[in-house]
Amino acid sequence: LKIDPGDSGSANPTIYLADIGSSYGAKIWYSNSNGYLSIDNKDNYPIQFRTQTDGTPVTAMYISGAGNVGIGTAAPATLLQVGNSASVGAQYLTIDSAAAQQAALAFRSAGIQKSAIYRPVSSDDLRVWLSTGSDVVTFQQGGNVGIGTAGPTANVQIANTGAVELRLSPGTPGAS
Repeated sequence: LKIDPGDSGSANPTIYLADIGSSYGAKIWYSNSNGYLSIDNKDNYPIQFRTQTDGTPVTAMYISGAGNVGIGTAAPATLLQVGNSASVGAQYLTIDSAAAQQAALAFRSAGIQKSAIYRPVSSDDLRVWLSTGSDVVTFQQGGNVGIGTAGPTANVQIANTGAVELRLSPGTPGAS
């Protein structure tokens, strides 16, 4: 363990963790220039955040050397993986907003929002929004579904400025 306090505020205060004889294994440091707190691990080793119950450590969050983040898993296969198939019980991802704010899951491409699934501030509906600037599907709390309308008044309502077409085709579900 080595603690480097920095010098007169110009260097970054750093805590080094190392095996005897190595340069460092990991370091925790604060950047005076931009205010970042960083945890660095040498040689692309992962970083684990663990909790302990009855003396048995459990990985709560894991960051792989490649940058994949796992919550509830120590082997994230994608950029973000929540839970794993060996978990007992249901797995949930929760987005909790203040009462006067909407909750959303946004999808972006090259930094530009392309679509979103959200709950608007004014209702408990679930809506699908596309980058065309409009809601394309609305699922109302009472069960009505609107396609092309945010206020369906029937079980299923389709609204379109041109001809409305509903096609039901026989075939194998899920086949293209």
